[in-house]
Amino acid sequence: MFGINDILGRAFFKKELTEEEKWKILNSKRIDRKVIKYLMGKLSNLHIKISGENEGNLFELMSAGKLEGWCWQTTESAIVFLNDDDYIERGNLKIDDRIPGYYHSWICFQFNGTEYVLDPCLDFLCKKVTIQEYLKLM
Repeated sequence: MFGINDILGRAFFKKELTEEEKWKILNSKRIDRKVIKYLMGKLSNLHIKISGENEGNLFELMSAGKLEGWCWQTTESAIVFLNDDDYIERGNLKIDDRIPGYYHSWICFQFNGTEYVLDPCLDFLCKKVTIQEYLKLM
């Protein structure tokens, strides 16, 4: 596993993380099964059809990587099934220096007093961390 010592070593020598290393870090974060069960319950009736090519449940399409490029439409559809205080967040994502940043959408939602991020297009679910929390970790 790629851990904090590896990240700090890279930072010390001013070496960028590879895209694969970044994804390993992101995918290593564990989410409580209760959060996943909650989301699956809320979004189980969301059926998506994309340009007549791909059709199915949100989670099926997520795991198959079929929602890429459809972030705006997917988050707009999904937010209807969530609570009124949950929201869509938009911004520029830049994962790699070789790829220019792009405008993207994801969903922020509350579960048991904790805020989470669901990105259906990148097949990603994590606890939301504020910049202040992030800086404390560094």
